[in-house]
Amino acid sequence: MDEEAQRQSIIERGFRSEAIEVDCVDAARAVYSDWDALADDTNLACQQLLHAALKGAAGHEVSSVHSVATRLFIRTTSNFQGALILAERGMPVEAQSLVRACYENAILIGSLKDFGQETLDHLAAEDRNSALARLKILAALLDSSEDTDVSYRAEVEAGIIVIDASPKHTTIGLKALSTKAGLLSFYLYIRQLSANSAHASFSSLHTHFWILDGAVEGFQCGPDLDRFPATIAIACQAVISAGVLLSPVISHFELDGEFAALNARLSELMDGRPKSELFVLTPYARAP
Repeated sequence: MDEEAQRQSIIERGFRSEAIEVDCVDAARAVYSDWDALADDTNLACQQLLHAALKGAAGHEVSSVHSVATRLFIRTTSNFQGALILAERGMPVEAQSLVRACYENAILIGSLKDFGQETLDHLAAEDRNSALARLKILAALLDSSEDTDVSYRAEVEAGIIVIDASPKHTTIGLKALSTKAGLLSFYLYIRQLSANSAHASFSSLHTHFWILDGAVEGFQCGPDLDRFPATIAIACQAVISAGVLLSPVISHFELDGEFAALNARLSELMDGRPKSELFVLTPYARAP
């Protein structure tokens, strides 16, 4: 597809364009081959660890630290893979929204390792409080609507009563969990990625400007591969960290050397790049 055909295809179909699915992906992998190779090798190591965790989780209760940490790592690997797919299609904002989830998962896995029951109680409290809040909003909406379905209203009220009577645990918040686990830097990434990508903030909306030499020249609504390296860097850091933190939880250390080598490659690729791209690159496991 020639350049004009690519441009027209993107105008007509956006990120569903064939120019994105083929040409943009090929360009990302060719221009940033070292980053693409790091992402691919990181994914292979994480898949190996994931299946070791799945095999070991079979004999554990569903509410055990092992089971919960394994499911968190399932989410982390799929979030990571989703971020890679989006990044190579020139969608860094969307990719970094998924990377944000990887950092949250890593904090929870690290917290489960050192403060298992407290972290499980925190997750239970968060789930309970969220379900109760949603039902109360639904009840308020039903009160203000013309919906006369009495049985549905009674079902909602019954749900509120059941949850309200359920055991109450203490939620200490993600920032406190990250601090206790020595992963406060990861919480900073979550806040930054929330502002820059996940939330509809002015910071994230600013990424949709096309800026040349510091001046706004127009809108950016097509593929953006300039931020591919930074996106891959923070994605790899998050998932490598999650893997390193998971290993002692599932007593599987065979891949520790591989993760150390991957982190060394990441640090080497970051050498010489502006630290402002993603703050100061933090240690891949936990802060000292």
